[in-house]
Amino acid sequence: MPDKVREAMQLMVAAERKKRASITESEGQRESEVNVAEGIKRATILKSEAQMTESINKAKGEAEAILNVAKARAKSIELISESLQAQVDCLQSSLPLTASLMDCPKRE
Repeated sequence: MPDKVREAMQLMVAAERKKRASITESEGQRESEVNVAEGIKRATILKSEAQMTESINKAKGEAEAILNVAKARAKSIELISESLQAQVDCLQSSLPLTASLMDCPKRE
């Protein structure tokens, strides 16, 4: 085989190797960039989900606190009502004429 043909073939083989190496490097770089982008996307999603969970938990806590305050107020009103009713009952039993004089219905 003539030297020039051999040299041309060697140049073609070298060019093909260089082309393949360039393609492989390009594909590796593309895959790396895709992996980085997917990582950023996943991190953003997780951060968003964490913020949403935090907001939900905070709202639930605030709602529970409001409910507890309302229950406490209702209980205090109930206790005041019972105390007032006990005082009325005591007055009605100690002064039976008071109910008839004031034209109030008597509790039994």
